[in-house]
Amino acid sequence: MFCIESNENDALEEDHLLKSDNKRELAQQKIKLRVYNAFLQLLDETGYDGITATDIIKRSGVARSTFYRHFSSVHDVLIQYGGHLDELFEAKTSGQTPDFFDREYLVKTFSYYQSMRREFDIMREAGLPTQWVDLIARYHEDKLGTMPAGSAKRYPLYYFAGAICSVVSEWMASGMRESPEEMAGIFLKIARAQPEDLL
Repeated sequence: MFCIESNENDALEEDHLLKSDNKRELAQQKIKLRVYNAFLQLLDETGYDGITATDIIKRSGVARSTFYRHFSSVHDVLIQYGGHLDELFEAKTSGQTPDFFDREYLVKTFSYYQSMRREFDIMREAGLPTQWVDLIARYHEDKLGTMPAGSAKRYPLYYFAGAICSVVSEWMASGMRESPEEMAGIFLKIARAQPEDLL
């Protein structure tokens, strides 16, 4: 999990997730982690619109040329950070085929959000709540196969992605008192219910 407290070892918090035996690739991955940590710290302090590339460069301690070797802009950091979150989610769910009606998959999903609570709180408070839906929907679409823009299969995907985001958001806001197992049960009950059962 990301450590967003400011300290020189921030980028090393996820060493166990780095995937390469190549020293150069590992060094590049560590640079990206430093940039992501700096981005999250700044997002928490100033909000998305207040962040500049120079701010990230200074906070992360990477050279300007190094930053631009990996990222083209602040927006690109956000996009690549989203890809990083997808990788973390896939690791948490063990690469399991997405299934919004499978209890085991839902427990892993809620466990992931529990472990990433601080990061998603920062995104939500910074005014980026739609990033959640986009990240979840894109991840599931990638895993389930790209769907043509006109495909009706996209609607259930976005329906359940939005439902997960809304439920997780409320769960976080209420202090995450329920366990991931309990949340999986609640989500399944909602997903399988008829409208009259929910009133």
